[in-house]
Amino acid sequence: MAKPTILSAVTLNNSTADISFNQTDAYTGKEESSSVRVTTLTTSSGLVDVDTVLTPRYISFGHEGTEGSVLVSTDNVTFDLEVAPGDTMILRLRNLDKFETQTMVTVADVADSLDAKYVILNGNSGSWAIWIDVDDSGTVEPATGATNSAKISSIVTDDTAAAVALAIFTDLSVDTGFLEDFRITYDATVDDDLVTITDNFTGVRTNIADTGATGFTVATTQEGAVGRSVYAKASAGEIEALISIMPN
Repeated sequence: MAKPTILSAVTLNNSTADISFNQTDAYTGKEESSSVRVTTLTTSSGLVDVDTVLTPRYISFGHEGTEGSVLVSTDNVTFDLEVAPGDTMILRLRNLDKFETQTMVTVADVADSLDAKYVILNGNSGSWAIWIDVDDSGTVEPATGATNSAKISSIVTDDTAAAVALAIFTDLSVDTGFLEDFRITYDATVDDDLVTITDNFTGVRTNIADTGATGFTVATTQEGAVGRSVYAKASAGEIEALISIMPN
């Protein structure tokens, strides 16, 4: 199944200055799952079922009836979002504080000291071992016990800490399996030995650990957590609502 995509077209016109602007933006979800369904809402509030979507980013509510309003809340207390008959509302869930964020401060390699060393972190698809083969010399992958592994092969003997960090960033940035679970950032102008790894999905994780004795300083700078919930109900009677869910 293809990952769902949202297209949005923006047109701005200034007739006085005879200027117009047109742009179409696309957002493609990181998950293949999405959900579209018609739900009967009553005056009793209920948690919006996100089906198989792991991390919802957008939830839209379409009022399919002719009377009453669809009422929406993010805390199940204050229902201050209202959808009138025939209207549709798109709600974007801001879960930036729910994604596990982890850092690695690297060290220099000294005579292949980093060879076969690794760190362990956890993502949506399970545990990950980021392991090192200095000089890409054919080092056998260590027995890490992790579900998945990402090999770092661009480190060269006696690389500086900055070069090690850049190599890790470079190799992970082209590892499609790793990028399914995480996004990685590195900015040498800020900290040339710092690599930041952020989860693509909300959820509680086991924190990063230097299990394989790299000597890196690893830390979890933001704990992962379950994403925000959304609740819905009818203002009166029963209402048929078209609920669509787009993943992160």
